[in-house]
Amino acid sequence: MVTQLTRKISGPLFAGIGYKFDNFDIREIEEGGILETTEPTGFDGGKISNVVFSLLLDSRDDIFNPHKGMYIETFLERGLKSLGSSFSFNKIEVDARSFHEITSSLVLANNIYFMQVGEGAPFFQYPYLSTSRRGRGYGDRRFIDRTLLNTQSELRFPIKGRFDGAVFASAGWLGDGIDDLKNSSVKFAVGAGIRFVVDEKEGTKIRLDLGFSDESFQVYITANESF
Repeated sequence: MVTQLTRKISGPLFAGIGYKFDNFDIREIEEGGILETTEPTGFDGGKISNVVFSLLLDSRDDIFNPHKGMYIETFLERGLKSLGSSFSFNKIEVDARSFHEITSSLVLANNIYFMQVGEGAPFFQYPYLSTSRRGRGYGDRRFIDRTLLNTQSELRFPIKGRFDGAVFASAGWLGDGIDDLKNSSVKFAVGAGIRFVVDEKEGTKIRLDLGFSDESFQVYITANESF
């Protein structure tokens, strides 16, 4: 459960405060698996009860199909045992996107994503690669750690009628802390995809992406652009 109250400060700048609650009930642990052998914080489940503060700068010309502008959102979370949380920890998340209209039909989209959870956080709050939005080409949650930095770029273009296309590339680093990122091996991934525009007025789409890495090949089918 997530509750968020956001207010406009000025122009494209917004600030918000919210509350996040979840109950992770882990009933079965694989014998000899990583949870049993390492017993990370939260291996037997627990409650998340966090206060969330957010700051957003959004100057995109369109929410679903932006051609220009920026989107930068920062979340600061604090898990409080006084609010019923099983864990006490801090969490920061930054999602920065920029969109550049090279021509009227060719758009370059860039994204930098950073997330770090502090000491005491349960493993199910850790950032990870891959998802359908980041690190496309690796298996789901293939890499997980307390700190993640991921960059990606995507070139978007029309194909014909309601069909659009995209080619993309990404690089990710994970580590226990920020200092560990520089010694982390880079997780490169590339790919291409097709989008079908469901609603031309709103710009909503169905997305099919094919992602490739040095480990695997992945297929993603979901709604709208990855970022």
